[in-house]
Amino acid sequence: MKIFTWTNLAIFILFISVIGLAVYTVRKPSEKFEQKSPDEAYLTWVSHTEYIAGDSTGQAIISVSDYKGRPLNASCLFSLVYPDNTFVFTDYPMNPSIIAGNYYRIFTVPNTFGVYTEFVNCSIQLNPAVNVSASKSNSIHVNPAFDFLVNISQNITNIHEQINNLSIDINNNFTVIENKIDNLSVNIYNNFTALNDSITNNFNYTNQLIMNVSTNVTNFRNEAYTWYIDIISRIYDCCQRWIEELGKLGTLGGNVIQRLPTGGGTSQSNIPSWLKKIIGGD
Repeated sequence: MKIFTWTNLAIFILFISVIGLAVYTVRKPSEKFEQKSPDEAYLTWVSHTEYIAGDSTGQAIISVSDYKGRPLNASCLFSLVYPDNTFVFTDYPMNPSIIAGNYYRIFTVPNTFGVYTEFVNCSIQLNPAVNVSASKSNSIHVNPAFDFLVNISQNITNIHEQINNLSIDINNNFTVIENKIDNLSVNIYNNFTALNDSITNNFNYTNQLIMNVSTNVTNFRNEAYTWYIDIISRIYDCCQRWIEELGKLGTLGGNVIQRLPTGGGTSQSNIPSWLKKIIGGD
């Protein structure tokens, strides 16, 4: 006969679970619920408790309600106590919020680090015929760690501003440098163009001078050649006459000078010395 089956195991586990749940239910401590009285009003802090030293946006917020949590009209005063138990200020009137039953007071957070006590005292209209009083304290903390974080954040902000300013300066300087480079490029181009024009003009002028000199040389050569031909022609004409004259004298034979007659007004002294040498005289 088979004793162990999966069905038997499932039934056994279910049985143990039921027994355990019953024991837990019996031995579980009964929850204690706050017992609220319809003859009292209740205050609840709504504001936060951590602040930065010197923050101008500290705010105390209190909620006023009856035992069922319904908002009530109230007149509340707010006081704040230093960590050394001296008052920062006392009995600052709180303002009604746009949320029914809430009242707030904005204050400047002191610069001293530490744990502060905030205290609210309210006169509350519980119903049209009954006013009650209620008060409640709370602690807030002016945390140096927040101040450190604020300084870091401020330093980061300053660094960002410096980086942005540096970026702006770099962009402005780059723009100025770019403009200077553009102007320099334009000046170089203009100067190069002017220099190129000057070189071209000087080259053209020099070439024209060379051409003029060449023309003048050619003209001078032509004029010199003409002058040379003219001189040769003149010398030839002159010498030709001399040759012809000498030819005529040579036909007389002998020493012409000795044979010249001495009378008749003609003598050797009347003959030029150069002619004497040509025709054989002393």
